[in-house]
Amino acid sequence: MRIESKVYLQYGKKRSDTLRDILSESLEEMHQVDSILIKPNLTGGQSPDRGVTVHPKSIEVLISMLKDLGVRRIDIAEDSGRGLNTKEVFRKLGIDGMAKRIGVCTLDFTDYQYDEINIPKGYLSKSIRVSSLPSRYEKFISITTLKAHHQAGLTCALKNLFGTIPHDLKRKFHRSDIEKGIVDINQARKADFTVVDAFIGVEGMGPTLGNPLELNVVFAGKDPVAVDTVASVLMERNPAEVRTINLASNAGLGIMSLSEIEIVGSKDLKKFARRFKTPLDQMKQLLGESIEIITRGECSGCIGTAATALFLCNKRFKKQFEHAFGKLRLYVGGFDTKPLVDKRAIVVGDCKGNVKILPNNCTILRGCPPIVTDVMAAILEVEKKDKLSGIKDF
Repeated sequence: MRIESKVYLQYGKKRSDTLRDILSESLEEMHQVDSILIKPNLTGGQSPDRGVTVHPKSIEVLISMLKDLGVRRIDIAEDSGRGLNTKEVFRKLGIDGMAKRIGVCTLDFTDYQYDEINIPKGYLSKSIRVSSLPSRYEKFISITTLKAHHQAGLTCALKNLFGTIPHDLKRKFHRSDIEKGIVDINQARKADFTVVDAFIGVEGMGPTLGNPLELNVVFAGKDPVAVDTVASVLMERNPAEVRTINLASNAGLGIMSLSEIEIVGSKDLKKFARRFKTPLDQMKQLLGESIEIITRGECSGCIGTAATALFLCNKRFKKQFEHAFGKLRLYVGGFDTKPLVDKRAIVVGDCKGNVKILPNNCTILRGCPPIVTDVMAAILEVEKKDKLSGIKDF
């Protein structure tokens, strides 16, 4: 068996002790490093006790151990997103006070310039603007949580770097292909090391509207693709069905084959895994029998697109959406046969070429994945450009 990447994983009952166990084995390469920038996942300052936000104690333990290794300068940087005040988020979570107490600085990515970086293998573009801050430090460390994501399937190592791009790009990626956007960001500047505090994960409509799920696990590694591969297994998902992992592996960002990933520590991933509901699972539960949703062979792209479209229709176009109840069947994933014709049918995605000869009352939305607003327009039976102009980022 050829080993290409290592992921350090530990199960425990106490977050700080478990994190120290992991980092004592995996951080040796940071010995006597001059400067390190830490990028936490703070997601608008929501409660770390629900798994949405990295626990401040985990950040403090990481910094403490880096200081013990002789790192001279350590700073924390984040961008909490459009319409949010990152400095207020630092204050709300107590991170600014902790930082002052232990002698590190908190920074807002939006206070600094963004550099245009060439990415010859870029999926959406051959260059991308990313924050200049990480390039000013010798090492760049990401610390995040383990969450399902309403569009990207999961948010872990690769997705955490979404905070390093300007807001206009975030909006663009949310409205087009967020998973390709995530990979392009990492092609421009991936983290040198990722720590995942998965004591509490988030299932369903993550990152903010899902439900907490206890795992009591911490894991870490240099390879963000390997880290996300382990994350998907812990969520009882097939890494091959998570598009960010596939796309990142194909771009040469890391290893997604479990046979080439060495698990150091608590080796039996299945023992600690919990089935995370997908975003579409949560929407099925919310909507009940009102809309029939049929899935088969779907990947994270179509799951996320369909779930986000249903959520936004239900939230922002309630009356029109309710009008569709009882007469709509939504197909998500790959199908070899025609949809049933007793209801209006919408087929989401390009899997297996999908249905080639369509009945009159069936709409196929092509794309891998299709655009969220196109799915919304089909559900609501409206012209997107006229009726959905008010849709903002989720």
